[in-house]
Amino acid sequence: MLALFEKYLLQGMVSEALMTGQNLFHKHSGDKEIFEKYFDLLLALAGDRDRAVEERRGYLRQAVAVLAFFSENAEFDENIVSYITGRRDQLDCTAECINSDEVELHRAVIKRKIEENDHNIAGVCELIRKLESASNTAEFDKAIKQIGQADAMFEKDYFTERQQDKYDVLTKKCSEIVDKKTRAFERKRNAEYNVKAIEAYEKIFTLFKENKIPENHLDIVKGLFAFDASRLQNETLVYYNYIYSYILGKLDDKGKFALTKYAIMSEKKCD
Repeated sequence: MLALFEKYLLQGMVSEALMTGQNLFHKHSGDKEIFEKYFDLLLALAGDRDRAVEERRGYLRQAVAVLAFFSENAEFDENIVSYITGRRDQLDCTAECINSDEVELHRAVIKRKIEENDHNIAGVCELIRKLESASNTAEFDKAIKQIGQADAMFEKDYFTERQQDKYDVLTKKCSEIVDKKTRAFERKRNAEYNVKAIEAYEKIFTLFKENKIPENHLDIVKGLFAFDASRLQNETLVYYNYIYSYILGKLDDKGKFALTKYAIMSEKKCD
């Protein structure tokens, strides 16, 4: 069995060597030679920096258990006691090495996260400039979406004080730009809506003034009521009232009734 263990070890078949070594040691747990070969393999795996920290800790725990088991079953003399003590020192040294490597790995992770956050902050700064320069809602919405995606990439648990301060400034600036641009786009939409309204009113007014209204003139004048009064500016409302009064004065009683009915029932345009 020991020859099989050494064969697997020489061939780099670690899993097979571990399985064979475990079986062999459990059958001969007081045998120093068998213990030493199996223990050394576990210790080597625990000290292998190419392996994950948790995997290394697992091998270390196995090595600790194997040494404890050997200590219970070996024939004791002064040499064995000294030997076991030396092996315990090796375990302690390996544990310290693993802990040190874990700290270094953690530092490397923190450094990488900070660098990534710096890169993302720079990207968000550029996206905020795009947001500020957006000339239409399509560009604005695209920039907002991109900023949201960039924000989701931040590792905020790793923010430095400098990064947190910068992030807070950018967040405030972004909110202010969004508020300002949203109100500007809303004003623009309302202005365009009002222009459409006065153009429609002017067209109807011209037809009436030039006596070009067809017999079924109510199909024409109902265009007066296609716009939502809550979105009309004062100037637009003044113009509307003037035209409405003019047209109302041209209609007979039946026409006035129908016109009023249209005013109540007409569906309003959204844009």
